[in-house]
Amino acid sequence: MKQISPPLRIALVAVLLLLVLWFVALRPKSDGGDAPLPTQGLNNAVTNAQQATDAANGSAAKSEQAAADAANGTSTQPAAQPTTTPPTGAAGQDPAQTGAQSDDRAFPEQAALVAALERGDVVVLVFRNTSTVSSAVVRASGDAVAGHERVVLHVAPIGQVGAYPGFTTSAKVAQAPTVLVIAPSRRVQPIVGYTTAAEIAQAIVDVRRARVAG
Repeated sequence: MKQISPPLRIALVAVLLLLVLWFVALRPKSDGGDAPLPTQGLNNAVTNAQQATDAANGSAAKSEQAAADAANGTSTQPAAQPTTTPPTGAAGQDPAQTGAQSDDRAFPEQAALVAALERGDVVVLVFRNTSTVSSAVVRASGDAVAGHERVVLHVAPIGQVGAYPGFTTSAKVAQAPTVLVIAPSRRVQPIVGYTTAAEIAQAIVDVRRARVAG
């Protein structure tokens, strides 16, 4: 049998005290001898005691259940619904397009040449130093470009090679002068060292022909 809970023991003691009090002090007296013990008051006392016992047992059961829930880590509170944060930035934007825009902002000199290529122009990019050979190559490049339409000439110091990663990654530039003839398809034809206007002009024709063939 289960151990009697404290509330139940209190209720039973109260019932016993009521019975003792009834027999000793509250039972009606009669001159004609002992009268029959009325049952109504006794029944009421028993009913009240039973109700008190039931209430005590219910309270004890709730306390035990709450303690068990706490021990098992359960709770009757509804679980919190997860919240989602909408992504920031340009949703659905092409990563390649995003990378190109980032390159344009980081390398503005290169961005101008990329725009020319996208228009269908050929770019002649000359890396030079302060030598007389570089000066001669720059003049030759200018003469070569003058004989062709839709050709853009750009001259940059050899120390700024890193500002044009879109072109110098595939065609390594290690010395000056170096001429890069770049087709709209991004095909690069390098000419290292001294060159002439005729050689540069032929490179322009070659990259254009390769574009048509591709």
